[in-house]
Amino acid sequence: MKSLFIESFRAFVTSLGIEFLEDGVVFEFPKNNFAIILHLLDRHGQPNRESDASFEGKGQSGLDILHLYEDRWFYCREMMEKRILARLNTFRSIFARKCLVNYSYWDGSNAKADANSDGIIGNSDNSPVKKRGADPVKGKSIREFIEKYHPYGYAKSKFLLSLEYEGRIVAAAAFSAPRPMPRGRDELTESFRCTAGSTGSEKIIFDSYEWVRYISLPDVRVVGGMGKLLGAFLKSLEQMQGPSHSAFEAKPVEIMTYSDQEWSAGDAYTKLGFKEVACRDAVTYFIDKNSYERLSYRKLLTRLSRHYNSPVDEKLNVLNENALQEIISGNYYIIQNRGSRKFLLQKRDEQ
Repeated sequence: MKSLFIESFRAFVTSLGIEFLEDGVVFEFPKNNFAIILHLLDRHGQPNRESDASFEGKGQSGLDILHLYEDRWFYCREMMEKRILARLNTFRSIFARKCLVNYSYWDGSNAKADANSDGIIGNSDNSPVKKRGADPVKGKSIREFIEKYHPYGYAKSKFLLSLEYEGRIVAAAAFSAPRPMPRGRDELTESFRCTAGSTGSEKIIFDSYEWVRYISLPDVRVVGGMGKLLGAFLKSLEQMQGPSHSAFEAKPVEIMTYSDQEWSAGDAYTKLGFKEVACRDAVTYFIDKNSYERLSYRKLLTRLSRHYNSPVDEKLNVLNENALQEIISGNYYIIQNRGSRKFLLQKRDEQ
């Protein structure tokens, strides 16, 4: 198959001097137990099934698989190269225990301190966590780090945390505000099932937070980074309630998150104690034919509304469905990602 994407990617991996096997759109690295499946953009109105067929063949092989889409390669190639090098173990390692944790609230425009902030909060390994809630510059820096390095950019969040090494952010996480979430017996992890009663008719109400984003520098492996940021976040929830009682006393806490199947099967979450509970269907994205920028449907409408000088919620009053489809087909490729897996971590006070 002749493709500029495949030729460009082949040249990159050849330059590394690492053994690899090429089979159509599959590049396998035997010594690393790792394979990359390339996904070409649909330029002719016909879905490219070769990548899906290749995944069916490799999916049960035990290989660590990364799905690399053509738009990612051409839109942010340098970052993709660094992430691939990290997966091939040609990265720089930093141990999370040597990093400082910064913490900030984010209200959408300014970082702000919580009412009980005393400047320092504890962490799961008792290392110091610098609480920078009062520093809007730090909150803004974490947000910008996520926007720059996460494949889907920044997403609306309430709590922002980062790991700093030698004065530089090397990893960051974002969590949502909580919402009450009733969970029946089938949705509980093992330690909670006895509490729900034998019939499962009783539900437990959790304060449910979503772990919206985690990202590190593309060419750096932060060893223990996810665990340290998660531990710091849970510790901060306790301290927000003050010294007299635990944050888990009134309601138990759960953390919900999704693992993007373009990048991994979510093994990092299971190692942290999360339980896989569901799968989420593939999401449709629109790829700008000139820049290769990937847009969600909402971002696409926002872009078009700016062009037509009309608010997003009135967009379909300006363009009828046929006109909208004509604009999309003329200017954007349409893709679907690999979907995602949903994970839950449910915590008791004594845990």
